[in-house]
Amino acid sequence: MVGCGKPKPQAAFDPCEIARQLDPHCGWTPHWNHTSGRVNAIDGTKTEFLSLDSTDADGTAGGRLSYAELQICLEQGKLCGNNSVGVGVTVHGMVDPVNYESRFSTPVRLRFDEDKPSRQTWGITDSQEALFPHGGQNQFLLQLIRHKTLVLEFSYYEKAPRTVTFDLSGLNDSLKSLGIDIEAEVAARKALERTMESTDREKKNAAIEAFVGAHTEIGKNIAAQIEHCKNKNFPTDFCWEPADRSGPWGPFPTVAIATKYAMEHYKEHN
Repeated sequence: MVGCGKPKPQAAFDPCEIARQLDPHCGWTPHWNHTSGRVNAIDGTKTEFLSLDSTDADGTAGGRLSYAELQICLEQGKLCGNNSVGVGVTVHGMVDPVNYESRFSTPVRLRFDEDKPSRQTWGITDSQEALFPHGGQNQFLLQLIRHKTLVLEFSYYEKAPRTVTFDLSGLNDSLKSLGIDIEAEVAARKALERTMESTDREKKNAAIEAFVGAHTEIGKNIAAQIEHCKNKNFPTDFCWEPADRSGPWGPFPTVAIATKYAMEHYKEHN
């Protein structure tokens, strides 16, 4: 029949169509966004980003809710370094510094899942609108992978503290989709550290045996009292801690030198 035809399907009703003008998260579900970033034209270094919005607003702008963004910067499959922030949180306002002398540091509190809250001092970027954990960013990324939720408390300049929450689900899968397996890298690094520790012990034992093998029983007892110095300023040196607790003595560059000193000291005082 002329003029007859199938009626056009009506567009599905979107209850957030209007509300989204005030709240961009209306109907939103937490998810990680991947941005390809850039490729350095000289050396071909590839930089890319993973980002996640907070589930609760960090403020308002022009009557519209704004949300904090947790961002991970990756360069050639590793966390960005040098002058780039590897893991940080971008907010919508000036972050409150500790004081003028420490204007690029800010106090925060954070909690993973149901763990106890911890107080930390984070860095502030030059823009003053992003904050990041000082040092240990690889360890912080590992924390993000191993937990489901992060709650961060911070302050805008001369404002009361506020919290933002991040649903961390799917981070490990997102990283693996980029060919990055953080857990495997950590396991490999720990295996290497154990191997190095074992090698250090073997070297120490060999040095002791070589030096005191032909010496007296006293020399062997002294050698057993020599360990790596507990003072963090001398992590690779050796110290002698005699049984009478008159030590520690040191530091000494080798076990043999420490043992020789200890034996001479023993002879002078006995």
